[in-house]
Amino acid sequence: MKTEQIREIILKELPQVMKTDPAVQRLILDLSRKHFAGKVETENRIDLMIDELRKDREAREKRWAPHGGSGPRGRSGVLSRGF
Repeated sequence: MKTEQIREIILKELPQVMKTDPAVQRLILDLSRKHFAGKVETENRIDLMIDELRKDREAREKRWAPHGGSGPRGRSGVLSRGF
């Protein structure tokens, strides 16, 4: 059997085997862990990015507060063109 034939069989059969065979599930999970972050790690990274965005927004609001607005868009939320 040629490599391409084996590949086609794997792609065809793997989804069903993954549903029914815990050993195959573990193998695929172990192989993928080398390339992808797990759920908890991904959630932690997202939480860190959201926190960083919040801190940036708060710092920006503090910088613009003395100017009576909430940034270059002003209180209306529309970008001011200096007119």
